[in-house]
Amino acid sequence: MSLANRLDAVIPTLSNKGCRTCAWLKTLSPKDVEAFQNWLTSGRSVTQLWEVATSSTDNPLRVSITGLRHHVRAHHL
Repeated sequence: MSLANRLDAVIPTLSNKGCRTCAWLKTLSPKDVEAFQNWLTSGRSVTQLWEVATSSTDNPLRVSITGLRHHVRAHHL
């Protein structure tokens, strides 16, 4: 199958354009934002944070682990 055919069959996911993590954080309650920030400032695992945030059933973070790491480097630290 050609690349064009394979790409036509894919439903693209959103990139982290405009920092999708920041946009997602704006949809959370103050308590949840505080928990997110505290997790990071405590030096805990970004991978674990991503796993929990993306597995939410009601409002999942829809960004790759790379996108979350970019957010941490560019906007959190």
